[in-house]
Amino acid sequence: MKKVKVNEIKFYGEIENQSVLKRLEILLSGIRSKFTFPGILIGIFFDDGSKILITSGYADILIKRLISPSDHFRIASVTKTFIATLTMLLSEEGKLELDTQVSELLTIGDYFHGISVRHLLNHTSGLFNYFDDKYFQETIHKSPARIWKPHELVTIGTSHEPYCKPGKSYNYSNTNYIILGLLIESVTGNKLRIELEKRILNPLGLSGTYFPENDPSLPEHHIKGYVLSPESGDYVDHTFLNPSFSWAAGGMVSNVYDMCRWALALGRGELLSDRSRSEMLTCVDASSGGVPFAQYGAGITKIGNFIGHEGELLGYNTAVYGHIEGKFSIAVVVNRFFGKPSVAGETFIYLAKSLSPKDIPF
Repeated sequence: MKKVKVNEIKFYGEIENQSVLKRLEILLSGIRSKFTFPGILIGIFFDDGSKILITSGYADILIKRLISPSDHFRIASVTKTFIATLTMLLSEEGKLELDTQVSELLTIGDYFHGISVRHLLNHTSGLFNYFDDKYFQETIHKSPARIWKPHELVTIGTSHEPYCKPGKSYNYSNTNYIILGLLIESVTGNKLRIELEKRILNPLGLSGTYFPENDPSLPEHHIKGYVLSPESGDYVDHTFLNPSFSWAAGGMVSNVYDMCRWALALGRGELLSDRSRSEMLTCVDASSGGVPFAQYGAGITKIGNFIGHEGELLGYNTAVYGHIEGKFSIAVVVNRFFGKPSVAGETFIYLAKSLSPKDIPF
């Protein structure tokens, strides 16, 4: 499939302030000019219940179907915000403690000596990121339908030397969140999907969000995910990768309505006690990831007065953030895999600075 030009920008929702509308239009036009991608979907929800939805481009370039605000998509590492919140809720119930060593909760070998639940949550475990393993990368491309077991992914991560000793420094690693998923299943005796539904999705009414386990299908109305082939310059459809390859690190599916609602809840700390919220917001320096002043807490990136996460899977780039005082939330999905830079992340920062410049420190 050849490259396609992104079409006009469409706005939906309550937009009474025409100067805001014009700023957003100029901003999105700049993003479209700077980057090449099939389509983009943005949601902005405010604390008074008003919302702005923005679409541009294609959900499916083969049949030329335009992106719709109701489309589903893979949220990638935004999944980590759910896993971390679930971990904090279980901590409140006494089912696990953040400073308990992983080796006391799971029988997974001496490799994990000195690594605590907290180290997994804030990426200071030192564990190698299994996504960066050459065998794993080659297998994903050759066998996209393969079903991966969580323990397989952990084994790949632990086949490499750790980045550092536990607690010494921040090193982003998807291996951490696969282990957290296994921990949650171990201490609850339930499938991760069931615990997510029971403790987060159902209480918040996030009916469009789910954990697909190893089911690669998506709802009928969805945004297809693409990778730009460096050889041909064509878009390659990677929509139906089996989500088991990212599992608790990035496997969830949602829509922009639920993501904005979730980001508001995350920013306000709706499900957590004050103590758990404080723990979640206790951060380490994460600016090595390329975002100035970024900090990482328990499953959340903190940028200025916003908390949330970015995500990147083959075909999808996402960014979902909520203001810590609940003023508004922003969700962005671009249906192309970029690696670095994060187009969704840059778009979020531009939007946040445009709407509330004092809340972004750079």
